[in-house]
Amino acid sequence: MFKKILAGALATSLLVPLPVAAAENVKAEELREIVKSNHCYIEYELNRKEDKRALIIDGENRKSFDCEGRRSATLLRFIPIVGMFAKGSLKLMPEVYYDSNNYYQFLTKKKALCATPENMEDPYLNPNQEWDKVPLRIEMPEEFGMFAGNTEIEFVESVHRKTKGKKNNLVDKYVKNIRNVNGETIAKKYYFVYYDKKNELEQILTMILDLNENPEKVLDLDENKKPEKQTYDIQCFKINEFTSEFPEKLIRLKKGCKIYAPGLGDMNELLEMPPLLEVVGKEGEDE
Repeated sequence: MFKKILAGALATSLLVPLPVAAAENVKAEELREIVKSNHCYIEYELNRKEDKRALIIDGENRKSFDCEGRRSATLLRFIPIVGMFAKGSLKLMPEVYYDSNNYYQFLTKKKALCATPENMEDPYLNPNQEWDKVPLRIEMPEEFGMFAGNTEIEFVESVHRKTKGKKNNLVDKYVKNIRNVNGETIAKKYYFVYYDKKNELEQILTMILDLNENPEKVLDLDENKKPEKQTYDIQCFKINEFTSEFPEKLIRLKKGCKIYAPGLGDMNELLEMPPLLEVVGKEGEDE
């Protein structure tokens, strides 16, 4: 549904290109430095608020949050996540952590499962808990790759664009070749990185162009006034925060949180009595 809405919006928008700025926005290098520092907080909305997410990078550790109560499909069989942390008016629910070489999946604000590196390699690890997907859920989205050292994403140009005379955005355009197993380019993924009038990162719009029908075509926003069938997989990331600062309380486990072992196909799992590994003690501050 979102793709139809976005395609319609693009179709009816009058995108008027102003003079081209050859160089990449200087803000991009600042964002790269934030990512390189390994001390980063990113908060974003995917596809018109369908999916609100937050990610903390703290050294080697990673923390993933659902925003405003969105439920993760991977844990629907468990009790819904109800733990809430305040950050302004936004409510963040802990979902998945990678901390001190262990993986955590939160069931409630004070209940989590913990898998060690050995557990992650155990052939009897409960597949219904989908631990194999946990590392992916704490990674920075690929669409932020131009700030995270992805050398496959190449800068193309920087332009000013005015949409219906309302906004004058600076937009950096990037492209990545998508290849088949033979190394042949079969599609191109375009990244349009928008900055607002204060030169703050505002949104990232991505589109994939299938080259099977027209290998010489180059996709630009102007050309998408009338979306063509070769253009698909439109994604829009609205950026709320991209900073090196984040509330320190968000990186700590909540006091009293009970940490349980994952399902390993043994008698404990059969009896639905997972071993209690730890109860976060008084050394952790209550949120």
